[in-house]
Amino acid sequence: MSSAKLPPSINEIKFNKDSIVNIRQDAFLQSIGIKTRVELQNLTHLTPVLPIKFGCKKTDYKGVVKEGSFDLGLELEDDYSSFYTDGKLKEFIINYCKENSNKLDCSDDEELLDDFYKSKVYKKEPYSPILNATIKEDKWYKISFNRFLFDKDRKLISNPDFVELLKRGTTVQVIIDIPYFDICETQIRPCIKVQMIQIIEESKPYIKNYLNMEDTDLSKLVIGKKETNESGGSFSYIRYDYEKYNGKFYFNLENVKLAPFSFESTDDKSGALRYSVSPKIENEEHNKFFTDIYDTFIEQLAEKSKELFGKKKNKKLLKATFTSILKYSKADKELIKNGDQPKYNPTISVSVNKYDEKFSFDFVDANGEKMEEFFGDYKLSNPDTSFNVKFSIKHIWYGIKGYSVKFILEEIQIAEEKQATFAFSFDNDETSENNEVDTEVDTEVDTVVNTVVDTVVSGGDEGSEDEDEDEPENSSDSD
Repeated sequence: MSSAKLPPSINEIKFNKDSIVNIRQDAFLQSIGIKTRVELQNLTHLTPVLPIKFGCKKTDYKGVVKEGSFDLGLELEDDYSSFYTDGKLKEFIINYCKENSNKLDCSDDEELLDDFYKSKVYKKEPYSPILNATIKEDKWYKISFNRFLFDKDRKLISNPDFVELLKRGTTVQVIIDIPYFDICETQIRPCIKVQMIQIIEESKPYIKNYLNMEDTDLSKLVIGKKETNESGGSFSYIRYDYEKYNGKFYFNLENVKLAPFSFESTDDKSGALRYSVSPKIENEEHNKFFTDIYDTFIEQLAEKSKELFGKKKNKKLLKATFTSILKYSKADKELIKNGDQPKYNPTISVSVNKYDEKFSFDFVDANGEKMEEFFGDYKLSNPDTSFNVKFSIKHIWYGIKGYSVKFILEEIQIAEEKQATFAFSFDNDETSENNEVDTEVDTEVDTVVNTVVDTVVSGGDEGSEDEDEDEPENSSDSD
């Protein structure tokens, strides 16, 4: 963006009768629920430097991806956000509607108009306001992707990859226009058009601080306030006190094998594909660690029960409704219930997110190099391989049938690779005393049988009864 052609800041914008260009009331607008469109001019302005709070992604409207359209969340300071929410822009629009109500076919009640006004800025305490901006070509308003995005040296970026270049943490300056506002039956909506963006500073790679058992202080795990997502589901984010800041709890579960459950499964209700891994918890230290996490959450849920559930709940009641982190088969659950030791080691369930056809975790070899092979195929053909499983705790989900913890896979690394081996021979003497082929094949058959038995008895399909089935996968709550 050339400094000689930069538009004014919002403080320099003048609202007057010349700001109104035209009033439209036609059949097309009425067909899309708009009674009146008031077209404006001279409201193009330059924002201050803004951090990107929610990285650029393709516009998804009710599950349908719109090609050539992208959404971006810009973090605003309170004094700047007020221009859109309750400052000069809102004041001008409401006064104009009040004074011209007959011509615009709208109410002249100021209190009602104030209630109808809908800003593109989202504000939720205690967080900073977010301007929800859409990036889209528009020939009518001379917005073209070929002259849209500039780098930090003010050089034009041709064929920009908005998703890659406009990530969370990137700071930008934006030229914004307000070309019109629409009057609907119960809403007044100003239009925000993003005309150009300049990158001021690129986002720095986010370094995840993975803890192990020795580093973790479970008293620093904190259950956040109860929130509700767009689907109506309730949850509380989990944070860890790293002293300098509170953030996601990242953990590295080292040198564990995975249960032989399928990496990919289909949700019985929605038919959607789900992905997960189930590390085996085969030693006492790991078992105690996850039991202690569960107990920590029970303690906090009891302490915060009035705040979270609207009434006091004791630990006994919470344990009856809070799904265990350690997953056992039905048979082993019965043994535990009767005071006996389970026959098989438990597992934990770690969910895998997938966005825009891309998995959100990294699959790396023992040296940390990215693996090209699809993880699901590798896991299937290497059942005895051990992994370092790196995951985060996303939230506690308050489901209809109870509460549960959700783990999210961040990275999975090959720790110790063991491949199944087969021996073949053209020897026809099957009864030979020295027939090594038969011995090795028998060993392999035993391995296969043991794997099948393990699938049935160590959690298998029964494990799905503990899943938070009423939680939408890849839910839209942002973290």
